[in-house]
Amino acid sequence: MGDNSAVGDDRWRVTRTGRIASGVVLLGLGLVALIDTAANDRPLTEPLPLVAVLTALWWFGAMRPAERLTADELVVRNPLWTRRIARVDVMSARPGYVGVVIRRRSGRPCIAWAIQKANASEWAGTETRADRVARRITEWAHGGPTPGRNIGSC
Repeated sequence: MGDNSAVGDDRWRVTRTGRIASGVVLLGLGLVALIDTAANDRPLTEPLPLVAVLTALWWFGAMRPAERLTADELVVRNPLWTRRIARVDVMSARPGYVGVVIRRRSGRPCIAWAIQKANASEWAGTETRADRVARRITEWAHGGPTPGRNIGSC
């Protein structure tokens, strides 16, 4: 995504590689369905619902998830919902294999799906983009610098 200083906030999404790879896999599944349909002399309209479902899965699972920091709130956009969490409500964030887990004062943790840490990275002790994003959110929650510095790229 590049530098976000001009817009005054930090944004993170699923990596470009993740978006492309998931799209290729789902496109491949759609092509297999079309080939199977043609090979078995069935109408080509039969796999269209499957292709529509695969496209929706790709959009909601890879393209929609994102996180954004502004001066006073953290916006977590997951596949089916969006949470706006006030800065004073955020206690900390830590990376995990399901996403960055944001601990809140007012209730249950919120999981940001867009940035995940692979178990292999955890076991190897290597720092990833998820670690940097979680650290940035925690610093921001404790009164650190307001947004304008981007961590990692899309």
